[in-house]
Amino acid sequence: MENHSKHILAPIVAATLVSPNPCGAQAADLRVPQDYPSVQAAHDAALEGDRILVDAGIHAAEHWVITKAITIESAHGPLATVISSREKGAANKGFEIRDLPVGAEVLILGFTFIGGAENLITSGSSVLSRCRFVECGGPGSYGGALRIYSANSVRLSECAFERCRADGAGAIATFGVSLDVSRCMFLQNSAVLGGQPSEGGAMHLLDAPATIESSTFLANGATIGGAICRWWNSPTVVVSNTRFGQNSSDWNCCISCISCGAVSGDVLTMDCNSNLIPDSVELLLEPSRDLDLDGVLDSCQCRLDLIADSTVNAADMAIVLNFWGTNGSQFPGVDIDGDGIVGGSDLAAVLNAWGPCAQ
Repeated sequence: MENHSKHILAPIVAATLVSPNPCGAQAADLRVPQDYPSVQAAHDAALEGDRILVDAGIHAAEHWVITKAITIESAHGPLATVISSREKGAANKGFEIRDLPVGAEVLILGFTFIGGAENLITSGSSVLSRCRFVECGGPGSYGGALRIYSANSVRLSECAFERCRADGAGAIATFGVSLDVSRCMFLQNSAVLGGQPSEGGAMHLLDAPATIESSTFLANGATIGGAICRWWNSPTVVVSNTRFGQNSSDWNCCISCISCGAVSGDVLTMDCNSNLIPDSVELLLEPSRDLDLDGVLDSCQCRLDLIADSTVNAADMAIVLNFWGTNGSQFPGVDIDGDGIVGGSDLAAVLNAWGPCAQ
């Protein structure tokens, strides 16, 4: 196990804003499970500004109590790193961000959270990016995936909320806390109380300013505000470039919707690789699965089957290695990411798509 009194020099993701460690110490990466058996154990050993890196796999949920300005990040992306509460059901409260120092910020990057209820944010500022919340919530919860109050601000980017359910605010409830939502998806969330639809199918904004941009609300349900419920003294919620479809209602009041439009049910049903994750969610959470940026998963087009035998395998890897370091012009398609040189990212793309092509 790492001796944390001697911090390892480690690169920090450029987009990650961290607070300096005391005494000029360099921020460290604490790995789970290689160095620490759990996220909570790594948190307890961490200093302000450190990063906890969680390996791929299905991890049984624990109650993360986060009281330090740290980053918690998956090492291999949200679809490969699952925090599952299915064994514990709604009794598991997931993570709780509380008691942060003034000005502190917590980042949670790249996880799938399944089950559980009411991840709580009650202090400081938080950023959640490339996170997926699936079937969170249950009876007795308010804000099936996230319940936010007494904090400074919360920013959500490139997150997906699917089939979450609560007594009110199926996915997100925020009480008096500024909420900034960008490029997120809200699919089939619902607010149900006593067997009857309630308020805020996807989110309920109570006395809370909010901006929502470039997001999707599809098939969310509630009596009031099927997609968005705005309540109490909330200022006007500014929504832009956002699509709505098949919600019991889009919002109840006080929404300024700029350049908004409709979305079809294909967002829910398109699953070309039959992995039970909508293609749109895969593309949102892991854009590298569409290297040619044509809006279709590369694995479904089998672009990486370079020798056209309906399987991505060692023969395709050999082609990449054979043209390593060239511009790929001698073998069209071998520069998979189109960056002008055959290299590590092209090899990684082949490995990620390994196996039979989707039919």
